[in-house]
Amino acid sequence: MKRRSLVLFSILLVASLALAACAQPAPTQAPATEAPAATEAPAATEAPAKNPLKITLSYRVVDRAYLPSPDKVAQEIQAQLAEVGIEVTLEEMESAAFIDATAAGQRGFYLLGWNADYPDATNFYDYHFANSNNLQFGNLYPDMVAEIQAAAKLADPDERQAHYDNVNQMLKDYLMMIPVANGGSATVFGANVEGAHSSPLGNEIFSVMSNGKDSFVWMQNGEPAALWCSDETDGETLRACEQM
Repeated sequence: MKRRSLVLFSILLVASLALAACAQPAPTQAPATEAPAATEAPAATEAPAKNPLKITLSYRVVDRAYLPSPDKVAQEIQAQLAEVGIEVTLEEMESAAFIDATAAGQRGFYLLGWNADYPDATNFYDYHFANSNNLQFGNLYPDMVAEIQAAAKLADPDERQAHYDNVNQMLKDYLMMIPVANGGSATVFGANVEGAHSSPLGNEIFSVMSNGKDSFVWMQNGEPAALWCSDETDGETLRACEQM
């Protein structure tokens, strides 16, 4: 059963610009003959300003522990990058379409994070960096995939950690992503709710709660994308699936 956590990293991808310089050919040697005096060369015109880098920042308006108020965060990033000459166009997307597009590698600069489904490193490394169905960080690196898969087969913590140390160094070398924030739970309940709890994995179980009525109202960041639970990864969807 898939589950969501409340704590861990969000992901910002880094956009880069490659600038190519064109070398001027060396002048040829003038012939050794007399020539009339050269007229004064026209003054060189000022080089035009370089066009600013233009990029699109995609996001969904779904609050998470790692990314509260994503629209405001996106606007702040837009303003800060404008100060260094980078023009950012903001693209707000519907949640399910956003998840599908980022997983397919169709968005290069976006705001997204991850909540744990279960408390083990395989839930993070395997899904993000060794999963051919998730290309949100681009093509996979075979050497990194091999290290992640080797760690997943081991039970000894020290042996596993040696592989994950290698993976962590590869993430720095390949610069696939940059973790920028950690978050905490914002789960709250009415004072009349018995059995209330805040799950560290984001999987509160409603069947153990009671408010003395026949209905229980739960407010979350968005509607479940679907109820075909076996192939869903979004937190809003999984919370509904987990009650079945």
